[in-house]
Amino acid sequence: YDNKDYGFAAAVAGNFGVASKYNAYNSELGSNTIYSDAIRVTGSVDLKPAGLDGLVFGALWQTAKPSDDTVATTSGTTVTSFKGLKENAYGITAAYAIPSTPIKLKAEYISATTELDGRDDRKQDLYGIGADYNINKQARFYGVVGQQKRDWSTTSTPEKKKTVIGLGMEYNF
Repeated sequence: YDNKDYGFAAAVAGNFGVASKYNAYNSELGSNTIYSDAIRVTGSVDLKPAGLDGLVFGALWQTAKPSDDTVATTSGTTVTSFKGLKENAYGITAAYAIPSTPIKLKAEYISATTELDGRDDRKQDLYGIGADYNINKQARFYGVVGQQKRDWSTTSTPEKKKTVIGLGMEYNF
């Protein structure tokens, strides 16, 4: 749905039987391919019709779970069940294109909670800020700083917080 008069857009999408990864249990699941079903709802509000040219807010909510609820891994004689595996996530974004300049400022927050029968929920939060500098309609420079915080650790990934910085250029042909 898209209503340009009010600056509102919304969509509902689903993916079924798609190869997926569950970040919270990636190290335990190893290289096993898990086919998942996911439903997501998105929306955005452009405040230009309200007189705030360049300011846009967006949101997303998603839920995903394996298509077959009998996911298990085997290591030697040990079988580990992942029954009840489910992930819920939501995100909010804001972007402000500074009028009469080629600069757009962006911010984003995403939170995901992964559930599994008989185990504590695992939560991770992602924060990010960035800026775009549009050279023309085809090219832009961009920079981002993001941080991931999670409430669990594993032997292979003991850190609970990661910060990344990215710079780049995009050119659309």
